[in-house]
Amino acid sequence: MGAIERGYGDDIYGYTNDLYCRNWLHEAWLMLDEHVVQLWTPRIKLWTTSTRP
Repeated sequence: MGAIERGYGDDIYGYTNDLYCRNWLHEAWLMLDEHVVQLWTPRIKLWTTSTRP
């Protein structure tokens, strides 16, 4: 999270990589079983709220 809080560099690659990771997580979430969703939901919410602009 520290790198994201400092912002992105001059190139687009770091930014697009972060977008790809968020999209992948959104897509994969539907395939996870209930136990994994329950376990990771609080962590994901913390991560998404702390990294959004």
